[in-house]
Amino acid sequence: MEYDKLASTATNFITACAPKSPNSNTPDAEAILGILAPDARLQWGHKTFIASSPWLQGHRTPQEFVQHMSGMASKLGTWKPSVTNTIVDVRKRRVMLRADFHMTAQNGTTVLNDIIFIIDVDESLEKIVTVTEFIDPKAAELLREAIQA
Repeated sequence: MEYDKLASTATNFITACAPKSPNSNTPDAEAILGILAPDARLQWGHKTFIASSPWLQGHRTPQEFVQHMSGMASKLGTWKPSVTNTIVDVRKRRVMLRADFHMTAQNGTTVLNDIIFIIDVDESLEKIVTVTEFIDPKAAELLREAIQA
């Protein structure tokens, strides 16, 4: 049961990161904030990539993460996430998810961002307390080029 609950909570975070309405570019702030603990911390990896990406450095609070999502969304036409793999560590209350994010720039170019999330869940198994998001650096580069085109 704990395994299923942890997997569900983590998957719900990915679902919350989808646009509020299909094919739109508006993040669902209510859904994102609803799954995160009020004191949750969100950050990015890989270390070398992040060291060269100042906009992804440091931790974000839930509200700051929503602001980050809104800033990204304003440059996109839409995006669609889907979980492709899940690994659960019940003892640590930690879930590793791999998700495909099909991100479409406003010019219609779609880039597949293959993202890995490491997610820690609270004792209730219902709120997320930490998220580390490992984005695909090449996909980020291609998306940046599509946005600037």
